[in-house]
Amino acid sequence: MPDWLDRSLVTAQVFYAPTDLPAGSGRELRSASAAFLANLAPPSTHDERNEILLGLRYMTITRAEKEEEARERFKLLRRAVADVSADVLREAVDRYAKVEKFFPTAVAELLSYTNAVIAERKHTAHRLARLADAADAADRERERLANDPVTPEAIAAIKAEFGLDRIGDIA
Repeated sequence: MPDWLDRSLVTAQVFYAPTDLPAGSGRELRSASAAFLANLAPPSTHDERNEILLGLRYMTITRAEKEEEARERFKLLRRAVADVSADVLREAVDRYAKVEKFFPTAVAELLSYTNAVIAERKHTAHRLARLADAADAADRERERLANDPVTPEAIAAIKAEFGLDRIGDIA
C-alpha cells in the first residue's frame, strides 16, 4: 500500500474518495490493489502448511487424544487449507492463536479465521481500486481545467451572452 495513503480511507465503513489524491496516483493504487489480490492466489505448499499448522499446535493447547487421532486431525486441517496462500494462512493462524485457547478440533474453527482474512484483503483491494478510479477521475478533471480554464473574461462573456449581468438592475 502506498506510504502516502491514509489507511482510514481503506478501512472506513463508508467509501469516501478525497479530492486531493496525488496526480498520477491511480496507477500506484491499482498496483497495490492487484498486489492484495495476488497474495490470495498462490496456494501454500504442503511443507508451508505443515510448518504453519505445527506452529499453531505449539501456540495452542492440544486436547488429550490418541496419537492416531491427532495425526488424522492434523491431516484434515492441512487438507482443508490446501487452497489457501501461506501468507493468508499465517495471518489466520496468528489471529486464531490470539483468541482461541485450544488447537482446533474442527476444520471450521480455523476456516472462519482464514475466510475473514481473505474477505478483508478482498475488501482492501476493492477499496484501493475505487480510490484508483477516483484518482484517475481527478487527473482527468485537472487536465480538463488546464485545457479549458475559466477566466474572468470568459465569465464576463457568458454573463453578457445570457444577460446575467443585468440581474441586479431589475427593480
